[in-house]
Amino acid sequence: MRGLAGVTTKEFVNGSRAIPPHPGPLPLCGGEGESLLRLLVFSSIPRPPQHECRARIPLRRLEVVGLRLVAARHDHQLHGPPDALTAWTTNYNQLLFCRTLLGLFEAGHWPCALKTTHLLLSERDRTMGNSVLQSGASIGAIITPLVMRFMMTDAPGSWRLPFQVVGAFGMLWVLAWFAFIRPRDLSGMSQSNGSPAATSAGRESLWSVVVSRRFAVTLVIVFCIHTTWQLLRVWLPMFLQKGRGYSESDALYFNSLYFVATDIGCITAGAASLWLARRGLTPHAAKCRVYLACSLLTALTVLVSVLPKGWPLLAALLVVGAATLGLYPCFYSFVQEISSQHVGKMIGLLGTLVWAISSPVHKYFGRYVDQTQSFDLGIAIVGLTPLVGYFALRLFWDKPKERTARRNG
Repeated sequence: MRGLAGVTTKEFVNGSRAIPPHPGPLPLCGGEGESLLRLLVFSSIPRPPQHECRARIPLRRLEVVGLRLVAARHDHQLHGPPDALTAWTTNYNQLLFCRTLLGLFEAGHWPCALKTTHLLLSERDRTMGNSVLQSGASIGAIITPLVMRFMMTDAPGSWRLPFQVVGAFGMLWVLAWFAFIRPRDLSGMSQSNGSPAATSAGRESLWSVVVSRRFAVTLVIVFCIHTTWQLLRVWLPMFLQKGRGYSESDALYFNSLYFVATDIGCITAGAASLWLARRGLTPHAAKCRVYLACSLLTALTVLVSVLPKGWPLLAALLVVGAATLGLYPCFYSFVQEISSQHVGKMIGLLGTLVWAISSPVHKYFGRYVDQTQSFDLGIAIVGLTPLVGYFALRLFWDKPKERTARRNG
């Protein structure tokens, strides 16, 4: 249900860049809207009492389904109306307003979702839980190009029907949520981690966490992986068509296959982290190894940049896509290590900062393509940035003993 509800207007607008109806792209503000609401909602889940003891819930099939449902609650109760309203816009200002609302209401999902996995799952299981949350969004991206291909025609205004259909999905999701979920289903969220680490973290002020080394490292990591993911996701259709000579329909169909691969990569990353942790590695070490493996595979963009049209190029892109989204569950788990008390605040603030910092990259990437008429160098470089995040993680992430010494000192 998380995946079906994930077919959002943002995916339609991004996917439609493969078949632009006008000479220039429409300025979009979904990301900027997301940044604003992250600051407004990252404290929306009440803080649980620190003295209560949390049960260490194993990641079973029920939790997998439940995490998908929890992930959808705050995301889709509010963005259905902006989706549908977009279909009736008649000028730029109206479209800008609807896109801003979409970004605002959609952004509330991640602070709530990551706080949920932090409360419900043990440290060993969280990366797997985070991968389930992240993978649901890819399902909408898989379906979107196929729905566009079916609904859009050469007739002016044919883009409006897909927006109406997507908006209806968002509004129907509200009914589905209240029909299937009861307060007792989320009773685990009222429990807190009673471990010494959590109690100690509870005494930390928000400011002390923001100026910590761990926060700085996660900011570098998310900038690196977010820039890679967003550039590849947004520019892939145009790269295939203008950079490698694929037809519009072939690019759309491959776009769906690409997101199938990203979904597989995301789940595989979580499963690999869980497998390593169960075989003796600490949860942090397991996440670090998975992050390194995904970073090395993402670096295959260097190979993509020199491959001509053909199946080796497409295969390499699928591997890159799977590895790129596989980085996100690791990043979310690193965020959950910063502070047990401020998980929602941290992901909200990091999301705000990364959108503000990384958004101009698209402009410079597009300017380079316009000037050189080539995607190759940009594609090659963008896949190397996650390795920068890995080196920052290995060099500057402080160990628990170091944090305790600094706090007591």
